Amino acid sequence: MASASRDLLRAAREFCQQLSVGLNGQLFLAGYSEGGYATMALHKLLEEKHRNEFIVTASMPGGGAYHKTAFSDYVVGANRDLYFINSYLWVLNTYNWVYKINRPWSYYLNEPYASQVEAGGVFSRIPLNPQVLLNDTLREAIAQDSDSLIQRAFADNDIHDWAPLAPMRMIHGKRDDFVPPFNAEHAYEAMRARGADKISLELLNEDHDSAISPYVMKVFEFFSQFE
Repeated sequence: MASASRDLLRAAREFCQQLSVGLNGQLFLAGYSEGGYATMALHKLLEEKHRNEFIVTASMPGGGAYHKTAFSDYVVGANRDLYFINSYLWVLNTYNWVYKINRPWSYYLNEPYASQVEAGGVFSRIPLNPQVLLNDTLREAIAQDSDSLIQRAFADNDIHDWAPLAPMRMIHGKRDDFVPPFNAEHAYEAMRARGADKISLELLNEDHDSAISPYVMKVFEFFSQFE
């Protein structure tokens, strides 16, 4: 996501040059949910590898899954219905493919659910409780840190532990049961521990969906400080 967003910034800048559209040099990054993750990842990439090309003015990621390893532990360890379990399987399937792990669904899921997902896709009708759905082999491997392939994929997508230079304001719903707020809390704690002093975190009394509207209003409020 970060590299694709960086390339889009380059393309937008070139497009503006071709049309003689003036730019003021400010760069604001914002996005919610998957866009929140992309915002955080892009901010990190630009400051760590492209400061000679792009200077971030400020960013405001919202509702993102920044700490993938902790998120995987949360899902695997839950003993209750997780109403977004199909979306979590989509992420798992993506990592299984992108990182060329290429394991069958039977490694991850109990039967008959592995066969159902194999035939009908990750949004098949399946149990919502991970203790019923997930294979004991997978759950034990995650709990014991013994599945290096899938855990390396999760860790490779952790973006919570770094120190942004430009101001960053994180927004998350404290009642978010899709992307739990510990993702933002862990990011804030890790960044502060690394000395970041231009970051803030606001937890709204909202869930994942209901936080979107106040998030948008707060984006305008935050960015207007830099005019």
